[in-house]
Amino acid sequence: IHDPRAAATQQSWLPHTETQGNTIATDINVEALHQKRLHVIHYNNPFGDLFHMDVDKWEDLYKLICNVSTGTSRRRRIAEHHKVDIALQMRGSSEWHYKFRPQHIIYDELCMVLQKRAFRLTEKRAIEIPLNVYYSKRFSNQVVVREIAFGPDCDSSVRGVSLWFDIEDKDVTVCTPQQAKRYRWKKGATTSPRSSPFAPYKLKPSKFDSKDCFVMVRLTDKDAYDLSTNILAHHLGVLRAKHLSNLKDRFEALKKKEEEVVNLKHVFENLQSCWKKWAWPITNGRVKVDETTPVPPVDGLYNPTSEDEENLPKVQRIWASFVTYPLQKKHARLSVFEQLEKGESVLSTGGRIPHISKRVAKKPKISSSSDSERCWKALLLPQASTPFSHYEAKNEWLAVLDHFSNSRSKKVLSILQQ
Repeated sequence: IHDPRAAATQQSWLPHTETQGNTIATDINVEALHQKRLHVIHYNNPFGDLFHMDVDKWEDLYKLICNVSTGTSRRRRIAEHHKVDIALQMRGSSEWHYKFRPQHIIYDELCMVLQKRAFRLTEKRAIEIPLNVYYSKRFSNQVVVREIAFGPDCDSSVRGVSLWFDIEDKDVTVCTPQQAKRYRWKKGATTSPRSSPFAPYKLKPSKFDSKDCFVMVRLTDKDAYDLSTNILAHHLGVLRAKHLSNLKDRFEALKKKEEEVVNLKHVFENLQSCWKKWAWPITNGRVKVDETTPVPPVDGLYNPTSEDEENLPKVQRIWASFVTYPLQKKHARLSVFEQLEKGESVLSTGGRIPHISKRVAKKPKISSSSDSERCWKALLLPQASTPFSHYEAKNEWLAVLDHFSNSRSKKVLSILQQ
């Protein structure tokens, strides 16, 4: 996060991107969590533009996570408690994320199917069944669910990641590379910012606007993620309690849920106070930056300043100690970096490499930790040590450099960034 006017003399060859190019063999340079990290900074909470702490309340957050909406025109074939049950089963962990690349066309819209599962619906539960069972023996109590993304995660210009129920296979086609490439030229041309997670996004009518769905609210902040998961579980319990035939059992179950919601609200209030306390400083009384704010030089030697002249020497001493502190002390530096500096092989010692797993993964998992490991290995370790076999033909970062050094790529990129 920086002032766009701040620029050094050396231009970076690596542009920011949230989608993978069609002519590049790797997605290691794609920033999957960009929007979510912006939300934490600009909105002071992990929910981003969907929840405003100055306006919205606990009840609004509960409705947001549970998809409690009024006045919707969507057809609802699936019972609400079944949808919440399915959402909990397809939710994943707080490390869940994806890197957007259009793969399918549904109702004439380019999108990416993240998950596809089948469920058998009983009176109280949604039980997952293999897809081959669903296709071989279809019954009225079975449903196929697709989790679909229409753009980068949490991008407010597109529909949010949602579960869509009973989309016919004939309406889903795999898009060609040429069709996926055209997406970049059309991105943002037919969409408008959302006013709520349930509002239509297309300026022109779309068949998705009338389809039954469940918007998935996932967060990278583990505490907030656990809170939202517990809210979903509580809502599911309330819905199930309302279906109890015995009045006494129903009353006792709902009373217990009322006690649980008090605890959930207390957790929310504690998190909210923490979000406010550690909010980005620009929101805590500082003057907002605009075009008249002086831009500091970025190529020269940094000289710390202080509004309090008496504290200036202390600030300068702290900065000097920070930039001159020796890193050769024992345990002051990770051993893997010490070995690399000395030209030693980090794989021949037989010891455990800190933060870099020696386990060879057959398929990279969709998590921020595996992405971090992938970057470390691509940048610091010999190519032979990289466990991602489908990228062994060429170092991933060199592939990215070659791609963006190409004159045509630069021309297209400059058009897209306008």
